[in-house]
Amino acid sequence: MPDKRVYIGTALVLLAGGAIYFARLFSSSSIIPDDQLQEFVYVDTKTGEAFLLRARASPEYNPETGEPTLIPGLYCDQCRAWRAVGPLEMLQTSQSRPRCPLHKCPLTQDGPLPDPLE
Repeated sequence: MPDKRVYIGTALVLLAGGAIYFARLFSSSSIIPDDQLQEFVYVDTKTGEAFLLRARASPEYNPETGEPTLIPGLYCDQCRAWRAVGPLEMLQTSQSRPRCPLHKCPLTQDGPLPDPLE
């Protein structure tokens, strides 16, 4: 029969391995640097103004007002304008393409980009 020290040693090794695994799993190394984030057009829900920002969250804070009024937008060829369409999560998981509320045509990511903020 093995000594108690063997059981204790084995338990400590397993605990240490588990701690390292969970530390790596939940560490901040999965945070993507800003320069690697995709640029996306956001539309201010109050003014309709379009902004080109790095895709971080939704809603995003308007750099001019400081209010969380920016949500992702898509372009309507008939309106010749960017339209607010909803959170990034919705765009990524939706089975259908958003449509323009005025013309009912599908919206696209292709349109004249606003000037990037510095």
